[in-house]
Amino acid sequence: MQLAKNLAVEAIMLILILSFLALMPAMAKAQNDAEFPKASIRGTHVRKITSSIVKQEYEIHISLPKGYADSDEIYPVMYLLDSDISFGMMYQIYWPLEFGGAVQKFIIVGIGGYGDKDQDLFYGRSRDYTPTEVSREKLGGAAKIIPVSGGASDFLDFVQKELCPFIESEYRVNPAERCLAGASLGGLFCMYALFHAPDFFNRYIVISPSLWWDNRLIFDYEKAYSKKYTSLVAHIYLSMGAMEPEFMLNNWHEMIDILRSRDYNGLEITSHLFDEEIHVSVGPAAFTRGMRAVFPPE
Repeated sequence: MQLAKNLAVEAIMLILILSFLALMPAMAKAQNDAEFPKASIRGTHVRKITSSIVKQEYEIHISLPKGYADSDEIYPVMYLLDSDISFGMMYQIYWPLEFGGAVQKFIIVGIGGYGDKDQDLFYGRSRDYTPTEVSREKLGGAAKIIPVSGGASDFLDFVQKELCPFIESEYRVNPAERCLAGASLGGLFCMYALFHAPDFFNRYIVISPSLWWDNRLIFDYEKAYSKKYTSLVAHIYLSMGAMEPEFMLNNWHEMIDILRSRDYNGLEITSHLFDEEIHVSVGPAAFTRGMRAVFPPE
């Protein structure tokens, strides 16, 4: 009963933000958007890659740091989840930070292309970011935005075996300096990758992760990992809004406490709880602080 209540609360919050985002193209259509060129983000471009593992064509949104074309320098890279709705925000956060010397230069690689309709977005992200299949009956109200689940293993394989080799063959990136960034279900996937591919990424920005998934299965993954390994070489930034539901906050605090108590060799944890922020408002501040934490100026 409590799980269903918890899922319903998060479902409502996610529906609110995604519904607001969905209104944007509708408002544009009210002005007859066919008459005008689409807005674009300067200094960025789009590539496409079809995954033979996931059977999905992804749009890959690329932001190269200033001066990239005029140097031979190699750069760290951030792989950004939910890029269809977060890439623009992340670029607009990154640009002034980099310009002002608050972060080092890095490449942003956003993973998107799920489609223009809300249900396409819900389907793609819930399929790719959840590690196990959970029935619609168990999900309750959250099933409206999580229509399918259980594809995280395939999606992680896609990132490791198809996407990253493509990016590293096309751009000057440092394969030893990979960051994974995501929020909500994307944050859940970040934690899944941490325990299932611990040597692949060495930086994580994890915002309001859905640690409640499948009866808190992520805690079982961490426990299993701790029984085999004593090191976990990564810098993890974990944040959440202080006004998020109690079950979200409790899971967040518990995961941080567990990770710190393990005393893993090589693990650095930075955490921040943002006052007066809720699940759907914490993103801009959290990603800003996250970039500054895991990509400090050199």
